[in-house]
Amino acid sequence: MSRKELISIIDDSLPQTQCKKCGYEDCMSYANAIVNENASISLCDPGGNNVTKEIADKLKLDETNQLDRDDFKKQLMLAYVEEDECIGCTLCIKACPVSAIIGSNKLMHSVIQDWCTGCELCLKTCPVDCIKMKSSEKIWTKEDAETARKRYKKTKERIYKNSINNHSLMSNVYDNKHEDENIGGDDLNQKNSLIAKILKKARDMRTD
Repeated sequence: MSRKELISIIDDSLPQTQCKKCGYEDCMSYANAIVNENASISLCDPGGNNVTKEIADKLKLDETNQLDRDDFKKQLMLAYVEEDECIGCTLCIKACPVSAIIGSNKLMHSVIQDWCTGCELCLKTCPVDCIKMKSSEKIWTKEDAETARKRYKKTKERIYKNSINNHSLMSNVYDNKHEDENIGGDDLNQKNSLIAKILKKARDMRTD
């Protein structure tokens, strides 16, 4: 079995909450560290003993000394926003790995409970401490993990696409700025045409 295949198998054992509590960027990064960096298999806090045992079984390891976490089958803690205190800063929206928080700048935010993985990454970003965790009756399953993995992938793709679009937009503005500098000061019509061209490019970039 190749290292790539082994990483994928271990990643399938992880809960896909993308909480970073293991010390790595996401679940896949942790799986990679287990295979390539000999990282401990008991670092998954939300996964607990069940995940440790599952990984140990797949790697044919003795997990006896690794069982130092609570069991995985426990009630999921979900985030919620105290609406009266929210200032609409959008920091929690950017922090959520599965796009479970909705809202706009200076408007109240809200957590989509069915999407929340309980990662708690939004808590530390809130400047007014208006995000809290509450227990739910939900038990995190393998199906939930797979759904969360797909949402995380889509979130990463969206962030990457936005970064590319923003870079392209800024490049267009920069190029047109220099083009504008080469236009004579008396040619007002040509300047206005260039401004309209820049604005059109900006609108087109936002609607793509």
